[in-house]
Amino acid sequence: MKFEKLVGQKRIENIKTWLRNFENNEAMLLAIEEIAGNLEFGVSANDFEEAFDRLGIALGFSTQRPDKEWKEGPDNLWAVRDGEYLLSESKSEVELSRAEIYKTETGQMNNACAWFKNKYSNAKVTNLLIIPTKALFSALTTQPA
Repeated sequence: MKFEKLVGQKRIENIKTWLRNFENNEAMLLAIEEIAGNLEFGVSANDFEEAFDRLGIALGFSTQRPDKEWKEGPDNLWAVRDGEYLLSESKSEVELSRAEIYKTETGQMNNACAWFKNKYSNAKVTNLLIIPTKALFSALTTQPA
């Protein structure tokens, strides 16, 4: 597959286009409930990332799932406006009770950030790691192989 750079577009027009997909308000509300239902920890990674992508579209952003589409880059990428992006890595299948973010997970985030810098060298980006813990690993932490 060929990489295609994501560009920001007019959000209001994108939101109107999204809304036109629904026959009525109830259909729209059902779609929103489905998105929200898949944006919970414990949901499969694919379902969570798809819901995050659909949320971005509903909010009027141009979106991509680079890791799914090209097997490299972040889980999700939103163009929030021209030259500004939201990059996210999601860890939805992590146990809610886990105390720390593992080194491999920060490594994945680092790789996604490097991919973004390579593809969008002069753009602004906000990086987001979606995981149910805030603490970083320590040298004493044992993590699974």
